[in-house]
Amino acid sequence: MVGRVPQPRVMTLTHFVSQFWTLSVWSLQFLLYTPQLLILLVAACLSLALALWKQRPFQNPLWKSSHWFVLTQLLFFPVVISLGVLYPASSPSFYHASSTAARASELLGWLSLALAALWIYRMKGIRWFAFSVVLMLQIILMGAFFVSGMAVSGDWL
Repeated sequence: MVGRVPQPRVMTLTHFVSQFWTLSVWSLQFLLYTPQLLILLVAACLSLALALWKQRPFQNPLWKSSHWFVLTQLLFFPVVISLGVLYPASSPSFYHASSTAARASELLGWLSLALAALWIYRMKGIRWFAFSVVLMLQIILMGAFFVSGMAVSGDWL
């Protein structure tokens, strides 16, 4: 049939969950199988343990219940992985221009870093603890951004 526009393939919930799980596992494997990131993750965890021991942030009068919102950083993980699942590139990036999903992923990456800096700034008096938590979360997010970036650009390693 000449002139017929192909219909987009509809993604089922089962396919979405399957792809989401696959990209999530790959992002965590990226952290565990890349020695430099694994060392950085272990160092961040040790720093967090030392900060908890030395600063005792939850017993500190400077601790506010709003400081728990630092864990909102983790919301970037499912959002970025969902971008990779919903908007995968069909070919490597040298065949096509940068997609909207790739630009959205990049924007989310910068937003994540800005939010991390905000949390470190807001936790006056317990900034070592704040930096350790944010560093650990950012390392975990780095895997998600890496795998999702490969999916939306089409440049797989």
